[in-house]
Amino acid sequence: FALGVRNWPAASYDPTNYTLYVPLLVNSCMNFTWSPGEDFDIGYGMKASTEGDGNFGAVAAINLSTRKLTWMKKFRAPAASAALSTAGGLVFVGDRDRQFRAFDSDSGEILWQIKLDNSLSAFPITYANEGIQYVAITSGGGNPFDILTQTLTPELDSTRVGTTLWVFKLPNTATK
Repeated sequence: FALGVRNWPAASYDPTNYTLYVPLLVNSCMNFTWSPGEDFDIGYGMKASTEGDGNFGAVAAINLSTRKLTWMKKFRAPAASAALSTAGGLVFVGDRDRQFRAFDSDSGEILWQIKLDNSLSAFPITYANEGIQYVAITSGGGNPFDILTQTLTPELDSTRVGTTLWVFKLPNTATK
């Protein structure tokens, strides 16, 4: 199990603008060693490259019609949640640094962010109740991804124990 730029967190597709929003996990080269016949420890032998700008995570918007990058936002912390795009022009993604962000789907501008109690490692969802739209995600961490990426960004808060369900009400102005 080696980390890579694209891994398990799902991308999100917006059919109105033919754009794929992709959370990028670990933008780094690494040395990964394993000795056959020995017990395999998930973090064994992984060493991140010190080259680059020090940002391991990112969110990229790729226009599938033109096959060109529309925008990319880089962050120190690896992305840790799936992406969720909405019909209202928002893209939600969470990072290992506990930040949950809403981006403008066209420009990539961060419109809102909040630091949650734990690392995100889930798929955000959106739903409506009585005409009000909500976005929800769980925080919890403690999975192999959190354990592996702690070595890349040791300055980030350690993963806490427990799972929390977060639900946020979107403003009525969340549509374009």
